[in-house]
Amino acid sequence: MKASIAAVASFIALAVGAYAAVRATALEQQLHDLSARVQGVELTKPGIREVMGQVYTHYNDLGAAAEQGNWGLAQYKLMQLEEFMNMVPTLRPIENGLKLGDVSGAFVKGPLAAMYAAVKSQNKADFMTGYRGAAMTCNGCHAATGRVYIQIVPAVKAP
Repeated sequence: MKASIAAVASFIALAVGAYAAVRATALEQQLHDLSARVQGVELTKPGIREVMGQVYTHYNDLGAAAEQGNWGLAQYKLMQLEEFMNMVPTLRPIENGLKLGDVSGAFVKGPLAAMYAAVKSQNKADFMTGYRGAAMTCNGCHAATGRVYIQIVPAVKAP
């Protein structure tokens, strides 16, 4: 009887070990496949250059929309601008010692919030204050990260 119990226990131990080995191999394969997928995604995600290019485009479109009194388009462009600005710290958390999450957060809470309020009230003068403040914030960040040569100049004139 003891021999039978020992044999069963040995069989169970071998079966559990074999199952664990098979499961570990399957998990290793899943991890390898997932790693390959992540590397593929990394190759397709935009870089900081592309995101900043989108920020600039939406900023200019935003100014033109407000200048023309197209407040619906201005609202849409603000949302696009905010979306791209929120990508910045994910793509590049720190640049030359500057925490870009802090800068993009200040941009969203400062000039962007002012422009949202101005668009809601359809006030061009208030909008331009926020719009110029956005350019100053951008230029300050560019200077602080060693890119003083990148200057954002508002494309529209104050009302």
